[in-house]
Amino acid sequence: MRTFLLLTRVQMLGLLNSLAPVKSGLSHNQRTLRVVGIAAAAILLGLLFVAYLGLMAVGLALVGLARILPALAVMLGSLAGVVFTFFKANGTLFGFKDYDLVMSLPVSRRMVVASRMATIMGMALVIAVCAMAPLYVVYFLAVPSGAISVTAAVLSVALAPLAPTMLATFASYAITWVAARFRHASLAYALLGMAAILAVMGASFAFSAHAKDMGAMEALRTIEQVGLTLESSIASAYPPAAWAGAAVVQGSPVAFAGFAIFTLGVSGACLEIMQRRYAALNATLAARSRRSGAHGHRTKRTSGAGAHARTKTPFWAIVVKEVRTLLGIPAYAFNCLVGYVFTIGFAVLLASMGLQDLLASGTVNGVELGAERVAALMGNIQLALPWVLGFCGLTCTSSVPSVSIEGRSAWLMATAPVSTRTMLGAKLASSAIPFVASLALASGILLASGQVTPLGALECLLVGFGTFLLWVCVGMRVDVKHPNLTWINPQDVIKRGAPMLSCILGGLVYVLALGTAIFVASLIFGLAVGHALSLIVGIVSIALGALVFHRMVATTPSLHI
Repeated sequence: MRTFLLLTRVQMLGLLNSLAPVKSGLSHNQRTLRVVGIAAAAILLGLLFVAYLGLMAVGLALVGLARILPALAVMLGSLAGVVFTFFKANGTLFGFKDYDLVMSLPVSRRMVVASRMATIMGMALVIAVCAMAPLYVVYFLAVPSGAISVTAAVLSVALAPLAPTMLATFASYAITWVAARFRHASLAYALLGMAAILAVMGASFAFSAHAKDMGAMEALRTIEQVGLTLESSIASAYPPAAWAGAAVVQGSPVAFAGFAIFTLGVSGACLEIMQRRYAALNATLAARSRRSGAHGHRTKRTSGAGAHARTKTPFWAIVVKEVRTLLGIPAYAFNCLVGYVFTIGFAVLLASMGLQDLLASGTVNGVELGAERVAALMGNIQLALPWVLGFCGLTCTSSVPSVSIEGRSAWLMATAPVSTRTMLGAKLASSAIPFVASLALASGILLASGQVTPLGALECLLVGFGTFLLWVCVGMRVDVKHPNLTWINPQDVIKRGAPMLSCILGGLVYVLALGTAIFVASLIFGLAVGHALSLIVGIVSIALGALVFHRMVATTPSLHI
């Protein structure tokens, strides 16, 4: 147990160091202040999440549907951290840089796997507490319960995320195992993972479409019937959630025992399978890496006479290098490529379903949206579409940690015979070019399907690209000023670094604040004012992004490592 706690402590210290690296050039107080600031932002977002779920639970309790809250809480807690785990497992549990060092320690393989899983489970547990606590609090305030019900609720918070998180880790493990058999293993892993994400999105879309059709039926007009449908859907989609819900509502020890046995059994089975094949998988990944490097050396030796015919300018050579780096690190590809899928997928969704029909199909936060009401507000609602695309741009941020991702090879970047403007400009272009292409395609789809006017399509381009450019450049400037070149796990800079957090959190506030302000202004002063503000904000955002990039280059005459 002491060994397990020691290994887990190392993982937690690594997490803290990724937020404020020791070798980032910051003083101890500055690093502490950065960690506190990031923690405060995370707590604020968590409180908003808890408040929204609490209001939803109160609404269900007021109409007599408090009985479905426990099952709903367990369902949400079970899903907590699933996507996070799927993305994070590769690079944390397997395929990490210090594998040889870790496996040389005098500890069992099972202990290594369990300690690596502990940080993933810890994050899933934190999310589960935020998701489940407000629903349980409202339930116990509305329904008097005994000691068995309260005990079952408390234990379910700890147990709910275990099985789904382990299954998500196992799915990531299986995809990595299959991808490692391909010549370009990292690219294959990224493609298989994206296919899994698209499959989940497709299933969710099909379920939503089915729910929409059911919502049009007369039998589901009342809130009571909708609640019953939700209750039956939870029971059919994830029966263990219904078992835990029955344990809390009915005080049934047998139902809770079934839930606990299922959760612990699935978790233990996944852990045992992974630890048995752990060394084999990492050996395959290491062998693939060595073969890829050897293949690269052979390619360079045999390129000879044809090399001059394929010579690129330094700018485009660096762009190609950045794209290959992105595709060569699965966690990097997952975190940054999914934004392009979301950008195009959002446009396809609206084009296939129709924005007006989609909004007129039900209620939003208890507000009935009839066809006439939606038609009257359609022009105002369309002003929000550019900001949705701008939000998608915040997930296409491969350029933000592009300096830190160089790691111990950063000396090559620093000594390359090119200007800082060329180097940083190429890094920015490696994500800007595909995003502009995705944004143009999405705007074209919306325009061709009649979801936006030509003016609206122009706003989508300006606002979407302006939001992307401004906040990606802000994140890049933070990364250039304080790079983390000593990372061990690439996720330290891809997901937990200050550059990515400043880009995504700052951009999220920017999108919500300005998008809401323009929507409200269009309601008060008219659509013409809303369109004018959208165009102005888009142009100003692009100008500010260019200014931030210029200042970043001007204050960084050379990349000293």
